[in-house]
Amino acid sequence: MDMNFPVGAATSVNGNYFIINVQPGFYTVEAMFIGYQKSIRTKVLVQIDKTTRLDFDMTPEALAGEEVVVTAYKPDKVEVDLTATKLTYNVDDVISIAGVQDVSDILELQADVVDDHFRGGRLGESTYLIGGAAIVNPLSNQRAFSPIVTGLEQVEVYTSGFSAEYGNAQSGVVNMVTKEGTSEWISRVEYSTTLPYYKTWDGSVYSKENLDFFNMLNNPEEWLKLTNVLRPGQSLWDIGYGVTKYLPERVVWPPDPLTHQDSLKMGEIARIMWLQAFRDAGLEYNNKLDYLADFSSGGPIAENATLFMAVHQELSNPVVPTPVPDLNRQIMTNLTWQPSANEKFKLSLIYDQYYEN
Repeated sequence: MDMNFPVGAATSVNGNYFIINVQPGFYTVEAMFIGYQKSIRTKVLVQIDKTTRLDFDMTPEALAGEEVVVTAYKPDKVEVDLTATKLTYNVDDVISIAGVQDVSDILELQADVVDDHFRGGRLGESTYLIGGAAIVNPLSNQRAFSPIVTGLEQVEVYTSGFSAEYGNAQSGVVNMVTKEGTSEWISRVEYSTTLPYYKTWDGSVYSKENLDFFNMLNNPEEWLKLTNVLRPGQSLWDIGYGVTKYLPERVVWPPDPLTHQDSLKMGEIARIMWLQAFRDAGLEYNNKLDYLADFSSGGPIAENATLFMAVHQELSNPVVPTPVPDLNRQIMTNLTWQPSANEKFKLSLIYDQYYEN
């Protein structure tokens, strides 16, 4: 088996056996008995929350003979003991599908799951587990984040008939198992990007060439024309745009000490306040990259100890350009120590950072 400690069990008189606490994945299983040839089966798939049945037909031998190896063992597709509607995804099989980056993309492969709505149910009616722990936000009762697929081994999706062990679930259950390091180092790198380009027609939406009013309203004199006091039911066009000034000339005694320059100061204040809403005018974004990077690596770090780490970062600029792009960054790591065949300790750490304009 592809584990730090080869695990196994002795059969009963009738040949029945059980091997427990096995991480999901593919394994090689050997059967040995005195007076019989050794039998080996490779690529035996162990799935989450399922007992994999594996029977051996062994050939008696009087003298030492060659071992019997059965490769690419394939279990039965129909689970006769299954009472729920369940589908198990092996991440290694779906990770190569275009667009599959996190667990929400895997759920989209289900015919009865749309945008986290299971069988037409509402948000907050499903339970999400990773490593046996719930990742549901208690305030909204919705999934707190979407684990990346590169950090997962298997994803099990229940859409009906799930047992009572999954509490607070009405529409569906998503059970995820994280990856662990194996007996040898295995690394994977994926990077994709797009060339810089405008995401809107006719260039940047903040280009001053496309903002016909910008140069006009950037003049404080124009703001003096807009500072008339409107009577009820009047608009700027009713009073005549540009007819009067903020401080019209008046003949009073003593003379009015305020001048046109004082009016310009008021117009300048209005212009500055307006610029706060158009501070990105002139912003270009045809020189910015959108990219996605994935890295995962795992293997032994000491005797009986392994380490696995998966890092994901996605950066994209919105259609309407912003100074800070959208960011999705996530790190998943597992440190596993197995002092004996019957004991295993695992420390998991998940860091998720998400920013959207």
